[in-house]
Amino acid sequence: EPGPSFLALALTPAWPVADVEALYRGLAECARVHRAGLAGGNLSGSATTVLTSTCLGEVVPAGMLQRQGARAGWQVAVTGTLGGSAAALRAAEGSETAAGEVPAQPAWTRRLRRPEPRLKAGSALVEAGVSVCLDISDGLYVDLARILGAGLGAVLDPALLPLEPGVREAFPEAWVEVAGGGEDYELLFAGPPEIVDEACRRVSSGGLQATRIGALDDAAGVRLRAADGTEVPAPTTGHEHFRG
Repeated sequence: EPGPSFLALALTPAWPVADVEALYRGLAECARVHRAGLAGGNLSGSATTVLTSTCLGEVVPAGMLQRQGARAGWQVAVTGTLGGSAAALRAAEGSETAAGEVPAQPAWTRRLRRPEPRLKAGSALVEAGVSVCLDISDGLYVDLARILGAGLGAVLDPALLPLEPGVREAFPEAWVEVAGGGEDYELLFAGPPEIVDEACRRVSSGGLQATRIGALDDAAGVRLRAADGTEVPAPTTGHEHFRG
């Protein structure tokens, strides 16, 4: 259950007051949607801009979603769509493909700038019996590796990845990498096949798609399975917090 949230802002002198007010309006709007109050925080001047948000809440132990506990033979699924945020960033940076410069699309930009907390979907997963889950903030392949315990691996079918509309057409040679680019904030979850099926049904009935994309096994690492059955390591796209 969502509780109060707090925001600490360290801002440079270059920030216009109107932009700070707009930032607070956006935060307050998101808090209202999820019944979580913006209760306070701290504001200070700084040589660099830093935004630190702390959100409190209440968790029922029997309904916790955790990273650990995955097992071989389980299915892997994800909510929503992938790659929109990474596509928006690439477009903003002037990325080009064989077809020319990639145009920015409003739907991609919204995924990058206005991510939506998947609290309702998380509740649906708990109700379906899912216990292993995390949000895709750093990227599909990086975050999937984080739920793999010792001796576990995962194999994904690229054809099943639920891409944000337009991503595959804009990046015909790199859409698999873009799908794992991060900042999607969707929920990646795993469980026995019957539980994943029920979870996907419950999430979809709430208006957000949920898609099975692969399975856990006892091989090493995260791999992609081609149409001919061969497997290759997943791309290294995504954010590693302590990678140089």
